[in-house]
Amino acid sequence: MLSIAIDTSIYTADAKRRRPAFRALTRLLKSDLASLAVPFFVKREFVTKQQTIIGDAIKAIASAAGTILDNTNNAEMRAYATQVHDHAKQLHASFSPLIESEFDDWITEVNAEEYPISLEQAEAVVDDYFSGAAPFKSLKHRNDIPDSFIWRALMDVVRDSGQVHFVTNDGALFSAAEAIPQITPYRSLDEFLQTKECQAAIRSLWSKTLEENIERAQTHLAAHEGDFVERITDLLPGEMVAKHIYDELLPTHDHEATIYNLNHINSINISFDDGTYSGATSIGLFFTLNVYCTLEYAVEKIEYHMLPQDDKKHLKVEDRNEYYYGIEDHRTLDARGVLTLKLPDSRLGDIALSDNDIENLITNADYSIEVYEIEIE
Repeated sequence: MLSIAIDTSIYTADAKRRRPAFRALTRLLKSDLASLAVPFFVKREFVTKQQTIIGDAIKAIASAAGTILDNTNNAEMRAYATQVHDHAKQLHASFSPLIESEFDDWITEVNAEEYPISLEQAEAVVDDYFSGAAPFKSLKHRNDIPDSFIWRALMDVVRDSGQVHFVTNDGALFSAAEAIPQITPYRSLDEFLQTKECQAAIRSLWSKTLEENIERAQTHLAAHEGDFVERITDLLPGEMVAKHIYDELLPTHDHEATIYNLNHINSINISFDDGTYSGATSIGLFFTLNVYCTLEYAVEKIEYHMLPQDDKKHLKVEDRNEYYYGIEDHRTLDARGVLTLKLPDSRLGDIALSDNDIENLITNADYSIEVYEIEIE
């Protein structure tokens, strides 16, 4: 298992942890292919930084609402500004715990281990402070105290895990980590993800991730119903025209006919609850449809003349030869089929695939249809 520690600046650069590198790391952690250590000072630095950023933004909202109130007597604008101002004040009074709980929830989600400050860490930081040991840049350099606590927590991770991958763009911490054989430092998460060890872990996730992403894609399908209906409409003539059908209502001796033309589509209904299947990277959606078509077939002249008059009045008849008439017959057909989406497997195996990525894959998939059952209404 890969043991990883991440410095504050890396979290701050992607506070929502939604960029591809963080999404990939999250998948590795949740799959128990990697473990994450979170030093106390890293957590506190990140959380308080976010609290400052968001707190300032909420204050700015309240201030802007106050500016509106100071500059207008318009009732509608004043009502809106008053509401915004009051909500901003209420939120500012309670937002700080929300920031911390959000990060705590993520720590729990990825099974990360927090490293609290221990007495041994504090004593070591004091020794380093007075001696100027790494990551202190000089003797008694107070600004380096937080980095020193992070460094000492990192030493505890080394003690527990043996080998640690440490992601930081802090120069002092990076230089200190370079000097320790058990620590491999990286300037970014992307750099770490490109290592042989990390790539091997990602490849081991491929099959599982592929299956999970197909299941995720299936949950997005219903929102694309209009697009799917349009796809089926476009593909249907090529699939149904020239197709042979069998129905005992047809007045031929073999009860067969050929679809000559697709005149009108009356309805298309797609099932998202039943019959959805996946194979490899394909997803199939079963549908039913009702269409008005022109059928073409040949009927023996003697059989034609024996048909009831009501059955003949809508038929277009052509004399083919001595024995047969060619018939054009306008009929409404019920049919069943499947719309298949072929999604690119190279993307579906991506452990960092987002919901927006999946939406784009569905939109840009290769589409095909098969109509496998047709009967006259």
